[in-house]
Parts: sequence; C-alpha cells; structure tokens
Amino acid sequence: MTMRAPRQERALRPDCRPPDGPAGAAAPLDALLRRCGEELERLADRLAALEGHVGEIAVGETAAPGGGGLRAEAVRGLQDLDPMRQTAGALGAFLLRLSADAPACAFDAGAALAAVPLAGLAARLAGGAAETPAAMDEPELF
Repeated sequence: MTMRAPRQERALRPDCRPPDGPAGAAAPLDALLRRCGEELERLADRLAALEGHVGEIAVGETAAPGGGGLRAEAVRGLQDLDPMRQTAGALGAFLLRLSADAPACAFDAGAALAAVPLAGLAARLAGGAAETPAAMDEPELF
C-alpha cells in the first residue's frame, strides 16, 4: 500500500479567491491537488494488485482448482482493468480542465519532482519535451 501524506487544510490566501461558480464547486487548489494525488495513489495500489495477477498468469500460477481456467481472484483483478483506465482518464481530464481555469502562479516544484522515480516523467512534469526517450521511463528489472 502506498504511504499517504497527512491531510492539512489551509486557509485561502486573499488573492486566491475563486470566481463565483456552481454552489460547492469552489475549493482550494491544494485540496484539489491532494485529492487527485490520493486518487492516483489508490489507482497505483489497484494496479499493483493487478500486476500480481498478471505475473501469476504469465508463469501459469492462476489455474482454478481442477484446472478449469483462471482462479476467481485473478479474473476479478483483470475485470478491474477497465475501471482503472476510466479512473486514469477521468483524473487526467479533471486536471487538464482545472489547469485551464487555474491562475498563472509560479510554484517551486523541485521537491515534488525529486520524488518522481521515473526520469522521463519527471522531465515532462518539469515542462520538458513531451516526448522523452522511452528508455527514461523503463522500470528497473530485477
């Protein structure tokens, strides 16, 4: 399971008041980003579970008792793939829309970028080239 950062609610700065919008839709940017981060961590946990099932399938360890197909838990794990894809797409769309409405503020993202283990992803998040060499995002095999 992924380690989650503790929640910290902060007061809005006077210069960061949102424009009038639908009731209940206004929220501090840090809270929205934290919620997105929590959703992405949950998605990563679900993907880790799926990765285990895929690994079992790859080495033939998922046979149901009596040899009749895949074990039920492996099938359920594979069925979770579509909701995971939908979650990732919905979070991406939400963040893109949020960024379109966000004020142009500068943030020091150095510490956050240092926590990104994939060099290509870190480079893209830092505003680097949209296409980085595939080798930069390849996981270490052990």
